[in-house]
Amino acid sequence: MRQSVFILVVIIALGFPCRAWADLSLLLRQGDRLDEQRRTAEALAVYRKAEQLDPNQADVLHRISKQLGESIQDTADTARKKALAEQAFQYAQRAVTADPESSNAHISMAICYGLLTPYQGSKEKIETSKRIKTHADRAIALDATNEIAHYVMGAWHYGLASLNPVLAGVARVIYGALPPASNLEAIASFQRALALNPHRAATWLGLGRALAEEGKKDQAQQALEKAIALPVRYKDDPETKAKARLALADL
Repeated sequence: MRQSVFILVVIIALGFPCRAWADLSLLLRQGDRLDEQRRTAEALAVYRKAEQLDPNQADVLHRISKQLGESIQDTADTARKKALAEQAFQYAQRAVTADPESSNAHISMAICYGLLTPYQGSKEKIETSKRIKTHADRAIALDATNEIAHYVMGAWHYGLASLNPVLAGVARVIYGALPPASNLEAIASFQRALALNPHRAATWLGLGRALAEEGKKDQAQQALEKAIALPVRYKDDPETKAKARLALADL
């Protein structure tokens, strides 16, 4: 009872009406349900209504960032894709500014840095990779149960360990020496993510690819087949399953 009274006093002291707080919570729940159904445009519209109630709420801002990022999959126009990536990045930045202790805000930053890399040159891509790892590390430090953060860390290790010679040379210039990225670290990160959520096809795909690079063909095959067999649950699942089929054919 005392805790409830204390929370009420804090809300009033901050000038945020109880009704508005309830409305914000309701909008987030509605948006989350739409997000689970992969109804990206509708979820984004609901989260924007929540933003109108509180434009400095990290939980709102990182959700908008996610929907903008996932909207990239709904257009074939390159300029539109880039604009959406930039908008998603801006919202992720605002989320981190609003709450520097939010694990979800930091992983949004890491993901958005990744969304921008297709539009960058070699040197900028490597510099961006440093920022991806910084925010992923911070997200995990703030919440070790952040499944997406472990997935991003796995993708970072796999990507850096698989650099072509040109990018590897650029990386040595920027980093001074290549950071200790490896497929074994990628495998460990993907496995941590799967322990938290075994239903994400993208994580099984990442695990399968890293296992294949380590010559563990049978385990790689199992992971890729799992990615293909999972029911569609996330926005990128159709694309992920197509990539898993190609990776399986290449084993």
